[in-house]
Amino acid sequence: MEHYINSLYHSVQSPYFLFLILCFSMAIKVRYIAQFITTLRQKNIIIAPLLFLLISMFSALICDISWLVKLTQAIFIPMPYYVVVFFIRIAWAFLVVQYQALSFFLQALTHPHFTMRPWHKITSTITGLFSCYFLYLAFFQPFTLATAAERDTARIMMDSPEFIIMRYIIPILVYSFPLIGLFYVFKNMRTFQIPKLLRTQVRLFSFFFVMPYLLIEFILATSFTLINDMYFMISISTLLLACAIHYCLHNVIKARLVNAIPRVHGIQKSHVIDEFKTVLRGLSNATNTQELTHITQLFFKEAFGISRDNVHLIIREQYPQEDKHNRSVQNDAVEAFITRYNTPAKPLFVFDEIAFNNFYQVTKENSAAIAFLLKINADIFLPIYSNKAFVGYITIDRNARGDYISHSEQDAMVAFASYLGNVINLLAHRTVHTLLYKEKKLKDSLYTKHQEINHYKESVHTFLCHSKQKMLGIVFFKNGHFNRANIDAQKLIPFDPNTQEGHPLSKALQEVARHVETFATPYTLHAKDASGKPLLLSGVPHLKQQHTIITVSYPDISDVILQQMHLLHDPNDWDYLLYLSSTKAGSLINAALPSNEETILNTKIRLLKAALCKRALLLNAPEADIAATVKLIHSVSQREALHTLTLTSPTDSGAIESTLFGVPRQNSREIPLFEKLVNGTLFIKDIHYLDIETQSRLAELISSGWYRFSESEQTASSTTRIICSSSQHLSDYVQRGRFSHELYSLLKKEVVTIPSFSSLPKKEQESLIDGFSDTHITSHAMKPICALTEKEKQKIIDMKPVSLHELELHVKQALQEKAAPILSDRNNPENVHTFEDPELMLAGRLGKQALKHEQIMALLWKKFKNQNKIALFLGVNRSSVNRRFKAFHIGQNSEGLA
Repeated sequence: MEHYINSLYHSVQSPYFLFLILCFSMAIKVRYIAQFITTLRQKNIIIAPLLFLLISMFSALICDISWLVKLTQAIFIPMPYYVVVFFIRIAWAFLVVQYQALSFFLQALTHPHFTMRPWHKITSTITGLFSCYFLYLAFFQPFTLATAAERDTARIMMDSPEFIIMRYIIPILVYSFPLIGLFYVFKNMRTFQIPKLLRTQVRLFSFFFVMPYLLIEFILATSFTLINDMYFMISISTLLLACAIHYCLHNVIKARLVNAIPRVHGIQKSHVIDEFKTVLRGLSNATNTQELTHITQLFFKEAFGISRDNVHLIIREQYPQEDKHNRSVQNDAVEAFITRYNTPAKPLFVFDEIAFNNFYQVTKENSAAIAFLLKINADIFLPIYSNKAFVGYITIDRNARGDYISHSEQDAMVAFASYLGNVINLLAHRTVHTLLYKEKKLKDSLYTKHQEINHYKESVHTFLCHSKQKMLGIVFFKNGHFNRANIDAQKLIPFDPNTQEGHPLSKALQEVARHVETFATPYTLHAKDASGKPLLLSGVPHLKQQHTIITVSYPDISDVILQQMHLLHDPNDWDYLLYLSSTKAGSLINAALPSNEETILNTKIRLLKAALCKRALLLNAPEADIAATVKLIHSVSQREALHTLTLTSPTDSGAIESTLFGVPRQNSREIPLFEKLVNGTLFIKDIHYLDIETQSRLAELISSGWYRFSESEQTASSTTRIICSSSQHLSDYVQRGRFSHELYSLLKKEVVTIPSFSSLPKKEQESLIDGFSDTHITSHAMKPICALTEKEKQKIIDMKPVSLHELELHVKQALQEKAAPILSDRNNPENVHTFEDPELMLAGRLGKQALKHEQIMALLWKKFKNQNKIALFLGVNRSSVNRRFKAFHIGQNSEGLA
């Protein structure tokens, strides 16, 4: 045992251990010095005490540095001893400054308007003289007493002014300055009304900052001659002092030292959240104000440790639940203060916080708040609002809790008051219908948020999976030929873009390559892979080798947002761009509306929003698109059953009403439709044919989630989603009294409009045609792939299809008609070479550029013997082929020209 004790002692006595302790001490000082320097740039900072504290901390840091240099010379770098002496003298110069600044800091901290008085200037002059003496020795007499032997002799003999000052005068000053500072602290505390927060700061500084320093200096002063051999004591004292400094500064900063933070900080207590959950359940079940008072007192006792007798809940007199008593003096003071000073933007008044703010900078508002809190004998005044109206307040008696209220506890009190205000308002105006309406609204809102969160998670998961794979395909393009250069490119593009030029991804690659070759600048384009996932194509020119490099990868979240952000009508809908591009629901909507132009994009976002909520929906769409849109919303909503109720003529108030709402079970076994469609969807087509009575019942169900049985007051709940459509303008029906105003008000809150194809700009029409064409090509795996030309697109536009469904049919028909001749030739054994001959593959890649090459045109004539087939193969007009044949004198005597 004695051996271990000796080993421990020698370890602590070691200069290496002291070196580590000094590094630790310096790190703590540097950390807080940096924090204080940063704090100086903030507003409303009390500058004077902070500057004095910075000077004191910096001086202490210099002393640590001198010890560090001495130890470095002893154990690491054998530098000349006069260098060590230089730093020692610098440290002694700053030692006096350290305690002088500490004294001024204590005085400035407790004085609201600190100024330098004559005796401050006298002591500062004394400090300056001794500091200058040591600085003079350091800079102008660096070689006097500059060896270890000389300094040891002088320390023992005490025949040098330098060591006499160190031994006798400096300790007197070191002790005098802090004691003078503490004297003025206690004097200021008797002269001024020192706030509780400031008293806490003074107590912490006195016991954990000043006292440890004085104790250490006393130990070092009594051991002056043995200081170089007391590594053990210096190590332990330095370690304890560093810990004390950290504890002190950490806690005084949380207590708003020099107003560095706007509110008192503290540790977040988990039991406050647990108590808050319990109290919320109690408030939800409260039926009168007496219960609210009991719940409030219980919450403050369990969450904040405040006695129930010190917590008071007062509700204003105009509420019918409050007893009609004459207002007390306290209530008069509260009403006067609220009328004059308070607003909902100031949710809480804490006496300690306001008194601290008013100590250094007196304001009329803070003074009035302090006088008000003193008048009502409260440490905390917590006003309660409901819809920005003052409905009551909570007060905490003076000195109900010993310590201060932290910012997290203040936030919990404000949250409690906010919820309590809503409960008070409900108790004052409670009706069953109001509660049902608000409950339904809350459930719908929660459902929508839940759906948005799920889609956000799915979207982020998709992007993270792509990021984890880190696939980066590289494609080279030269002389009209694409070359997939790595495995990732072959995975991302699982087909040969040279032979399937009509494929959407091939067209995107061609566009990137064409743009880069034409302008010799980088170009980026968004596309989709074979499975419909978004891809990012980025092309750059390689000028030396005269080819184009195209990288293929899955886009990041920022790529998706920035691509289409400028098209959004509401920039806050940026998250729906992610849902459309990376979720299953988004893929369904993109397949139904395959375009990302402005009108269609915002329509898709509106459609997705409607699908993610439970509110009743009014659908405006062309007749042929209604059924498909309803099925789309039903599928995206992931609801269970879909029922369509088609109305073709005005109905009476009997049959339809009983079908929808049913009758009480004892009178009939018929199950109402709203009971059958649990978590299902009901689509009512042409709702304007519904009778007024049934419309009113439907409005009641939509607003409250409950419906009444036919010919009865018995009620039942329903979770059915209602979608309606009408071929008429319902607003005109409402004005003529033929449609329920209540139902129309509910339906117009959630309206989805699918634009007709003819109403779109030409650019968006062509985009939709391309989208349906790409979808049909990829879904049917058409080989060879034949893309529609501009002339064929214009032909479809000239047909003037109204609905998107009709447009899709026209696009499919055009693709099938275009592919039929080529597929016929492909199935003909005589023309198998058309798709296997490399020369024809080159001609197909060149497209209309092949018209410039006489050899290729002669080859095509030899293969096809028909100008129509050649024109179809190259995707050009027959007249262009005919002109080239005449220019090249090809096949002029053949019947193929006819």
